[in-house]
Amino acid sequence: MNVTEARAFLTWANQHDPRVEPSPVNAEIWAHALGPYYPEQVKQAALEFFRTAGDKKINPADTRRFIQSMRTSEEARQSALEPPAKVINSPGAYRARNPELWDELREQGRREHLEQLKRAGAIK
Repeated sequence: MNVTEARAFLTWANQHDPRVEPSPVNAEIWAHALGPYYPEQVKQAALEFFRTAGDKKINPADTRRFIQSMRTSEEARQSALEPPAKVINSPGAYRARNPELWDELREQGRREHLEQLKRAGAIK
Protein backbone atom coordinates (compact mmCIF):
# COMPACT_ATOMS: atom_id res chain seq x y z
CA MET A 1 0.00 0.00 0.00
CA ASN A 2 1.42 3.35 -0.98
CA VAL A 3 0.47 6.84 0.24
CA THR A 4 -2.11 7.40 -2.51
CA GLU A 5 -3.81 4.09 -1.75
CA ALA A 6 -3.67 4.83 1.97
CA ARG A 7 -5.32 8.21 1.44
CA ALA A 8 -8.09 6.57 -0.63
CA PHE A 9 -8.56 3.98 2.11
CA LEU A 10 -8.70 6.64 4.83
CA THR A 11 -11.29 8.59 2.85
CA TRP A 12 -13.33 5.39 2.57
CA ALA A 13 -12.95 4.63 6.30
CA ASN A 14 -13.81 8.24 7.18
CA GLN A 15 -17.22 7.81 5.54
CA HIS A 16 -18.01 5.16 8.15
CA ASP A 17 -16.13 6.64 11.10
CA PRO A 18 -15.51 10.41 11.07
CA ARG A 19 -12.75 9.96 13.68
CA VAL A 20 -10.51 8.57 10.93
CA GLU A 21 -8.76 11.58 9.38
CA PRO A 22 -7.72 11.31 5.72
CA SER A 23 -4.94 13.86 6.20
CA PRO A 24 -1.62 13.61 4.32
CA VAL A 25 0.30 12.84 7.51
CA ASN A 26 -2.15 10.14 8.53
CA ALA A 27 -2.00 8.64 5.02
CA GLU A 28 1.79 8.52 5.24
CA ILE A 29 1.64 6.76 8.63
CA TRP A 30 -0.86 4.19 7.36
CA ALA A 31 1.15 3.63 4.17
CA HIS A 32 4.29 3.02 6.20
CA ALA A 33 2.56 0.63 8.62
CA LEU A 34 0.70 -1.30 5.92
CA GLY A 35 3.21 -1.02 3.08
CA PRO A 36 3.62 -4.76 2.44
CA TYR A 37 -0.12 -5.33 2.01
CA TYR A 38 -2.46 -4.82 -0.93
CA PRO A 39 -5.28 -2.27 -0.62
CA GLU A 40 -7.84 -5.08 -1.00
CA GLN A 41 -6.35 -6.85 2.03
CA VAL A 42 -6.47 -3.65 4.07
CA LYS A 43 -10.08 -3.00 3.11
CA GLN A 44 -11.08 -6.59 3.94
CA ALA A 45 -9.35 -6.29 7.33
CA ALA A 46 -11.12 -2.98 7.95
CA LEU A 47 -14.49 -4.54 7.14
CA GLU A 48 -13.74 -7.32 9.62
CA PHE A 49 -12.58 -4.74 12.18
CA PHE A 50 -15.76 -2.68 11.79
CA ARG A 51 -17.82 -5.86 12.11
CA THR A 52 -16.24 -6.91 15.40
CA ALA A 53 -14.66 -3.88 17.12
CA GLY A 54 -17.74 -2.04 18.30
CA ASP A 55 -17.05 1.67 18.84
CA LYS A 56 -13.24 1.37 18.83
CA LYS A 57 -11.42 3.60 16.35
CA ILE A 58 -9.57 1.77 13.60
CA ASN A 59 -5.78 2.12 13.60
CA PRO A 60 -2.89 0.72 11.56
CA ALA A 61 -1.71 -1.73 14.24
CA ASP A 62 -5.12 -3.39 14.64
CA THR A 63 -5.57 -3.48 10.87
CA ARG A 64 -2.19 -5.16 10.49
CA ARG A 65 -3.13 -7.76 13.12
CA PHE A 66 -6.41 -8.45 11.32
CA ILE A 67 -4.56 -8.96 8.02
CA GLN A 68 -2.06 -11.32 9.63
CA SER A 69 -4.88 -13.22 11.31
CA MET A 70 -6.70 -13.55 8.00
CA ARG A 71 -3.49 -14.78 6.34
CA THR A 72 -2.91 -17.35 9.06
CA SER A 73 -6.49 -18.59 8.75
CA GLU A 74 -6.16 -18.88 4.98
CA GLU A 75 -2.84 -20.73 5.25
CA ALA A 76 -4.36 -23.13 7.80
CA ARG A 77 -7.34 -23.71 5.52
CA GLN A 78 -5.05 -24.42 2.56
CA SER A 79 -2.85 -26.80 4.53
CA ALA A 80 -5.92 -28.63 5.80
CA LEU A 81 -7.01 -29.23 2.21
CA GLU A 82 -3.64 -30.72 1.20
CA PRO A 83 -3.20 -34.45 1.72
CA PRO A 84 -0.50 -35.52 4.18
CA ALA A 85 2.93 -36.04 2.67
CA LYS A 86 3.38 -39.62 3.84
CA VAL A 87 0.42 -41.81 4.65
CA ILE A 88 0.83 -45.04 6.59
CA ASN A 89 -2.07 -47.23 5.60
CA SER A 90 -1.79 -49.62 8.51
CA PRO A 91 0.58 -50.30 11.38
CA GLY A 92 0.99 -53.81 10.00
CA ALA A 93 2.83 -52.37 7.00
CA TYR A 94 5.61 -51.20 9.32
CA ARG A 95 5.65 -54.59 11.02
CA ALA A 96 6.03 -56.37 7.68
CA ARG A 97 8.98 -54.17 6.68
CA ASN A 98 10.80 -54.28 10.05
CA PRO A 99 9.74 -57.38 11.99
CA GLU A 100 12.72 -57.41 14.40
CA LEU A 101 12.43 -53.73 15.26
CA TRP A 102 8.66 -54.09 15.61
CA ASP A 103 9.03 -56.88 18.14
CA GLU A 104 11.72 -54.98 20.05
CA LEU A 105 9.62 -51.80 20.24
CA ARG A 106 6.52 -53.74 21.23
CA GLU A 107 8.39 -55.45 24.06
CA GLN A 108 9.84 -52.11 25.18
CA GLY A 109 6.35 -50.58 25.25
CA ARG A 110 5.02 -53.54 27.22
CA ARG A 111 7.77 -53.20 29.82
CA GLU A 112 7.28 -49.43 30.13
CA HIS A 113 3.54 -49.88 30.55
CA LEU A 114 4.01 -52.49 33.29
CA GLU A 115 6.46 -50.21 35.10
CA GLN A 116 3.99 -47.33 34.88
CA LEU A 117 1.20 -49.49 36.31
CA LYS A 118 3.49 -50.61 39.16
CA ARG A 119 4.45 -47.00 39.96
CA ALA A 120 0.79 -46.04 40.01
CA GLY A 121 0.00 -48.92 42.36
CA ALA A 122 -2.42 -50.57 39.96
CA ILE A 123 -0.47 -53.86 40.04
CA LYS A 124 2.21 -55.40 42.27
